[in-house]
Amino acid sequence: MLLMQFGLNFYDIWLKYYVSGSPIFLIMENFNRSLIFISFVSLLFTLFRSFIFAVGNLTAAKGVFVFIMKKIMYTDIKFFE
Repeated sequence: MLLMQFGLNFYDIWLKYYVSGSPIFLIMENFNRSLIFISFVSLLFTLFRSFIFAVGNLTAAKGVFVFIMKKIMYTDIKFFE
């Protein structure tokens, strides 16, 4: 999450300094290449965060499912007694 936010904040800072003409944060001389590079890095951070989020959710869902199934399978069946 921090990497994604860092990428987006870096993009905003870079664009601010690029538009103002300041030589700070000029990664490349070409605007298009710099913009594509920063967008690609930000996209990678976002995809990484989404993947980690999906894996975490699937792991948690599996844990809840296993817990509930154990409770259901090992409970006493008093309805039919």
